Amino acid sequence: SFLIPMDVIPGRMALLVTLFLVLVNIFNTVTTNTPKAEGLTAIEAWMLACILFVFGALIEYAAILFKKQKYVSGQHKVNLRIVCKDNFKYEVHEKSAARHAISMQQLAEEYWRIDKFFLISFPILFFIFNIIYWLAFIL
Repeated sequence: SFLIPMDVIPGRMALLVTLFLVLVNIFNTVTTNTPKAEGLTAIEAWMLACILFVFGALIEYAAILFKKQKYVSGQHKVNLRIVCKDNFKYEVHEKSAARHAISMQQLAEEYWRIDKFFLISFPILFFIFNIIYWLAFIL
């Protein structure tokens, strides 16, 4: 999902949510069809790790969308003052100047850097998990 552009919200969310629900369904099927064991079995540990990685991708995307929404709402703030003069009340709207004027291109580049970081770190973390997993359950 990190390769899908941030602006394609329906595509990225559909991919992540569908993958998450499929993994949860597979996990439920595995836990109901396997013999009862004390503690966590190897397949349950594997499925939980996969679910956590997808959930982490969902959280990362939610954080990016939240950061974008915070930036957009900060750009459109309007100060409202009520001025009383000559027995009349006047409403004065003043647009607040942006504290940090960042262009949309700079913002898109920052979001791409975040996505690129997770695009590199998630496979590395999954590879490390695989090494630990297979060493723990084979040996």
